Amino acid sequence: TNGFRTKTQGVDLVMSQPIKMLDGVTIMSFNGNWTKTKVESYTPDVLDAKRIRQIEEGLPAIRYNLAGTYLNGPWRNLLRLNYFGKFFEAHLDDATLPIEAGDEYTLDFETAYNISTNLTVALGAQNLLNEYPDEHPYQGIAGAKYPETSPMGFNGGFYYSRITYNF
Repeated sequence: TNGFRTKTQGVDLVMSQPIKMLDGVTIMSFNGNWTKTKVESYTPDVLDAKRIRQIEEGLPAIRYNLAGTYLNGPWRNLLRLNYFGKFFEAHLDDATLPIEAGDEYTLDFETAYNISTNLTVALGAQNLLNEYPDEHPYQGIAGAKYPETSPMGFNGGFYYSRITYNF
């Protein structure tokens, strides 16, 4: 169905800079994005006001991360700060249950060691500090405590170990 037309504009900014420090190199990087989507025309049988708002505000307009990756011999260490801007969700796809979710920050970490040119072991965390999105006021409905469409997820921290072997 070609029942609506949107216009999306945005800016991506990617920067990185290596810095010599502590007998190694730290690569500082910034990745940022600003995006705006606007529904320009639509067929009322296809879209209603709720769905238009979901299309225009369902993802953060601003998202970025700032990372430092320290390299020293066989070691690699990463620390990354992530920012997710505010967004809108219609809980259970119901316009009478609006969620105005606030902006959020998470922190990621990984340390890795190259045992050989083919074998690497790593320990890390996505969302190291176990952050959650803002709780919403409709928790008693369908058991959802957090917005289902949260760009940072709603499961808190994810901790892992990894072994990589390249053939």
